Amino acid sequence: MVKVTIYSRPDCHLCEIARGRVENVRREVGFEVEEVDIRSDPVLMERYGERIPVVAVEGEEVCVYRVSEKLLKRRVLEARAQKGRDGMEAGSQAQGQVRTGVVGRIVGTFLSPGATFEGVRASSSWADWVVPWVLSAILATVVAQRVAPIAMREGIEQQRERIQENTSLSEEQKKEALDRIEKAESRMSTVSQSILIVTPLMSLAMLALMSGIYMGIANFLFGGTGTYLKVMAAAAYSGLITSLGGLIVFLLVVMRNTAKVSMGPALFFSPDMEHTWAYRLAAGIDLFIIWYLVVVSIGVGVVSGVAPKKVGSVVFAVYLILVVGVAFFKGMFGG
Repeated sequence: MVKVTIYSRPDCHLCEIARGRVENVRREVGFEVEEVDIRSDPVLMERYGERIPVVAVEGEEVCVYRVSEKLLKRRVLEARAQKGRDGMEAGSQAQGQVRTGVVGRIVGTFLSPGATFEGVRASSSWADWVVPWVLSAILATVVAQRVAPIAMREGIEQQRERIQENTSLSEEQKKEALDRIEKAESRMSTVSQSILIVTPLMSLAMLALMSGIYMGIANFLFGGTGTYLKVMAAAAYSGLITSLGGLIVFLLVVMRNTAKVSMGPALFFSPDMEHTWAYRLAAGIDLFIIWYLVVVSIGVGVVSGVAPKKVGSVVFAVYLILVVGVAFFKGMFGG
């Protein structure tokens, strides 16, 4: 654990203020506090004299006279990251092992995400986001090519049924609407071909965008120190979890020949409940997305030096708002 030392002496008003500010930071990020009375050591008396209080992090002076909580927090997080790197290097040398590579981190994302992302924080390269992104993009493209045509076909059939059942339309209007649907159906092959290009680009754009959002949550909301590439690596590795979910959905769609597949509580609803509020809400909950959000919160928190539960609190709050919002709008517009 990082050690913070306060050099002070009795009857020092600024020292009292410094203790309070150090305690505020300690409650937020956690570290060991030691207070030293400079009168106990002539060397310290000569070194500091009237220049107190002095706050040091791992022996390095950070604040003199007045404590900046923001500066102290940043130095503590930096010291913690350095200790983590030193510990990993010492462990590798002691055991005669090299640091886990990309393949090991892919496996570790599923089995031990905390330890895996500690490795990313200590040492990472471009391969830590490129390799998992490529794997995710390939899986997403394969899944989309198979699932999209089935989903489009089912959507077209639903539109046909709605048009036929719509008593407010004349026969001529129904014919025109059905003709438009036929034209849209004829373009399905073009859409399938565009998936090969669009899906990888979209997955890369989403990875870049979400990495920026996660970095903003960790660094700007909670004072983290994560770099964009490390956060991107954490997001890319975590994204493999949703890729696994997509692969399972792909297999279910192929077996059932329908795109109406759920990986959440909606699985337990009967077909006649599809238009209920409860079903729409349940349909927005996906177990693999929840798993992904847990792991990405751990990853972003670890590489940024922020408690993962803080990142997770924001991430899951946004997810809950999205689930409720989508269910609401589907109910409003008959989705």
